[in-house]
Amino acid sequence: MEHSHNSNQLDKKVFELEAKLIRANQVISSLQQQNLALKQQVNNLVSNNSETKVTKTTNNDSPSLLLNIQTSLNMNQKPLQKHCFISEGKKRKKIIKKLSRLKFYGLISLVMISITSVYGVSSFIVNRSNEKNPEPVNNQPIKKFSASQQPLSSGIRVNTPVTVPSNNYKQTPVVEQTIAALPSVTFANSEFIYNVITPPTFQSSQKLDGIVKDLVELAKSNKTSTDKLSITLIDLNKNAIAQYQENTPRFPASVAKIFWLVALKAKIQQGVIPFDASVNHEINQLILQSDNDAASNIIDRITSTETFTKKLGKEQFKQWKTKRESLNLFFQNAGYKNINITQKTFPIPHLNIQEPQGTDLQIRGDNPNKPIRNKVTTYHAARLMYEIVTGQAISPQSSHEMKDLLSRNLQTWQAIPLNPEEFHPVKNFLGESLPADKVEFVSKAGWTTSSRQEVAYIATNNGKTRYIIAVFGDDKTYGVSQDIFPKMSRLLFDRMNK
Repeated sequence: MEHSHNSNQLDKKVFELEAKLIRANQVISSLQQQNLALKQQVNNLVSNNSETKVTKTTNNDSPSLLLNIQTSLNMNQKPLQKHCFISEGKKRKKIIKKLSRLKFYGLISLVMISITSVYGVSSFIVNRSNEKNPEPVNNQPIKKFSASQQPLSSGIRVNTPVTVPSNNYKQTPVVEQTIAALPSVTFANSEFIYNVITPPTFQSSQKLDGIVKDLVELAKSNKTSTDKLSITLIDLNKNAIAQYQENTPRFPASVAKIFWLVALKAKIQQGVIPFDASVNHEINQLILQSDNDAASNIIDRITSTETFTKKLGKEQFKQWKTKRESLNLFFQNAGYKNINITQKTFPIPHLNIQEPQGTDLQIRGDNPNKPIRNKVTTYHAARLMYEIVTGQAISPQSSHEMKDLLSRNLQTWQAIPLNPEEFHPVKNFLGESLPADKVEFVSKAGWTTSSRQEVAYIATNNGKTRYIIAVFGDDKTYGVSQDIFPKMSRLLFDRMNK
């Protein structure tokens, strides 16, 4: 609708300019006819060698003009030429002296206006053509360099891959899903903006409010911080919501990966990023194994940037940062306020980088004691999960594929023992305490030694209970606690099914 409105406004402006141009041409034509008539009159006077004085003709009480102006108003636009017809006889000189300078400049002004109008019409037509055939934005990559080249003047690209242990669980190998390529669809004006512009609306619920309060009390009794806790709970069957510190931005850890997944899907849908086996593999690694190598590559693909191990110069970094921040703008322009997802997750084994350095350290700001880090609210996470499971994120097909990737078979995952050296998406998280044979579980979790986060969609097999829960504990008490999330999840499930 917005694109149609803009197109109508453009057509209206073009029509108005064309009308003004037609009126200007009519005036010029009329003046040229008067000029020719007066020119003929002067020639007759000279040829007859008469002493007849030239009298004023009444055209709005102004003298006629003695000008011969030739104007080309086609696309080749020849320069405007002015010719003053001056006779060699004294009679002509007297006539010319009587000409009104005011009307002379008036005609010149009209001609210049008409020329400006022609350029204006041409400009609008070109703009309209560009809108009908838009080109993608934010898709110009920073030049790639070979291992022997140095990118820019102050950065060196790490090109040497290192061999790292696989994150696959030997007990249950993860089978990659083949995702069908989406048709190429150009978004409005080719802008890189999330398609769900208007946030969903929910009603309040006393039942949900009571459940959230009980979850906060449970955290307090478990001696985990409530100051650094945020919760968002959505009941899909009742279209209701309840929250606790839901708009406080907190570190999301690997929960940020579902935001990168959605942004990547948008680029694929636009046709900016070709869908191939390599991209499909990275998507699987990103979600099924929460792999940081895949996350790094996907961020580079989306933003046309790459990680440099040395800091860039001021102007070069400014360009690099603008491209990386397109991730934020993608969601911010769709109502995800105060979100920051520009930071990669570490370590990145294939780059042999254990912690931020170079450009990824530079983007964290100048204060090492208060670095700029990824920040997401539980409402952001719950909203995005809601839009995925309801088929709104990018497209119904994309949403279905993302939901499948995020789904966890609890009967399988609950049976896999925890490996302290590897990330387990169910153990110590919301899915651990749920009845595995009774629910559908769709989730993305994050964890560091000083935080724990998860957003999950949980639905009973009969569909009578369907809810989304996002819990962020941005404190070390959550990082070390192995039972607070399972306890919260079981309390919530029991209360939602009463």
